[in-house]
Amino acid sequence: EPVIELGRLHAEECGERLAPALQVFALLENAGTHLGPSRVHGRPQSNPRTRLMSTARFRFSEDLSRFLRPAHRGRRFAYACARAANLKNAIEALGVPHTEVGELIVNGAPATLQRMVREGDEIEVLAQPAAGTGGPHAFIADAHLGALARFLRMLGFDTVHEPRLADADIRRLAHAENRIVLTRDRDLLKCRDIARGCYVRALKPEAQLREVATRYRLAAEARPFTRCLHCNLPLATVDKADIAHRLPAQVAALHESFTHCAGCDRVYWPGSHYARMCAALGRITQMQITDSAQHPSAAAKPGA
Repeated sequence: EPVIELGRLHAEECGERLAPALQVFALLENAGTHLGPSRVHGRPQSNPRTRLMSTARFRFSEDLSRFLRPAHRGRRFAYACARAANLKNAIEALGVPHTEVGELIVNGAPATLQRMVREGDEIEVLAQPAAGTGGPHAFIADAHLGALARFLRMLGFDTVHEPRLADADIRRLAHAENRIVLTRDRDLLKCRDIARGCYVRALKPEAQLREVATRYRLAAEARPFTRCLHCNLPLATVDKADIAHRLPAQVAALHESFTHCAGCDRVYWPGSHYARMCAALGRITQMQITDSAQHPSAAAKPGA
């Protein structure tokens, strides 16, 4: 009978679109075999699962086990996926976002996420290691991580946080501005246009900051209290004489160093709670948070 033959598609370009469709098609066709043997001209057809699926054996490192079904944790297991699937497709179908994946080893050799899954592959998936100081690091935090974003700004890191941003806007900004996406939304991190991202495991803001600071080794880059907590813009030193009319009398009498945000027009100075904030940040991140004498533009308290 007539057959329309499609040209061979480039796996890296089209595998992402073909794999999910083939996976569904294969499962639906395979389900039909339970109704009875299918025959063509009196001969049984080959098992469609054999034709359309590849079975490989996976093992994930302990750091990635939280993303897996309980039955898959801490052990090697077999998993069948569409023949058009690459490692990214298969790993994310199992629940692990590609941003959390570090080294991949297939049949004893290093591999990339674009490698196609083949029948009988033995696949080791390791977690993303702590990143080096290849900064400066810039972040974008989703709507649910406002406190973490504020902590990162306190440490001087460029951190976008706008609760009204849709996922598509987060992806666009992350790509355009080379930002690391911080989120607890696994599906967002599975989007292939997100090159760098972090699934934040901790629930409390202090623990979240510790987690992110450790993963990206932020201590060397930290410049506490040099960025506006509200606008995320860098603060600039301002002469006391230029803002004296805006200062409370007691502040004018006690302080000489001030910084200003051009975005929201706030004035900052090292207020009475500055030392407590330094101590808290140091305790959370295990960093040595310096005082305002070493960072004269570091101010923590908004003025007018």
